[in-house]
Amino acid sequence: MCVTTSTPDLTVRVRDVAAAGPGRWVRGRTVARLWSHDASTGVWMWVEGVGWKRLAPGVGHTRLTALAVEAVHGGRAVDYREDAVGRIEQILV
Repeated sequence: MCVTTSTPDLTVRVRDVAAAGPGRWVRGRTVARLWSHDASTGVWMWVEGVGWKRLAPGVGHTRLTALAVEAVHGGRAVDYREDAVGRIEQILV
């Protein structure tokens, strides 16, 4: 697992939420780093050209995390879908 000494900015900016929109797909991005915490903030991934993105909590969270790990370690590009608040709810590797 990749380890980083910097933590993601956990604040949600109104501009970012408005730009994302519900159900928006982002295609062909590289995931460079992962960050996790055992608190409610969960798992975040660093998407090149975008920044820190939070994986949506709930059903399927473990599978999202596994796909993010595969993307980082395999050096694979991903497509992902954001929910209404900009969290990643689906990943295609």
